[in-house]
Amino acid sequence: MNKKNFSKKFLFYAISFFLLASILFFNDSGVYYLLKNKIENQRLKEEIELLNYEIEHKKIIIDSLKSESDIIEKIAREKYNYKKPNEKVIIIEFK
Repeated sequence: MNKKNFSKKFLFYAISFFLLASILFFNDSGVYYLLKNKIENQRLKEEIELLNYEIEHKKIIIDSLKSESDIIEKIAREKYNYKKPNEKVIIIEFK
């Protein structure tokens, strides 16, 4: 009688363990998905922070370009090879 009782208890605990493990780890609201979503959430927050920093940096650049024509002239000369009348442009290429 003791062996039957033991095997029934063991079977009950084994089934309970597997059910609990499947509920906690293998369904959509389990521990694995919770941790995975938490890590993804942290990564996205860091990406948002970086993008906000870049936006602020670009706003500063835009404001400076709106207010200072010297910067616009410098960019036009360096990037697009613009020149003033009666001026020669010499392009130096490094290999």
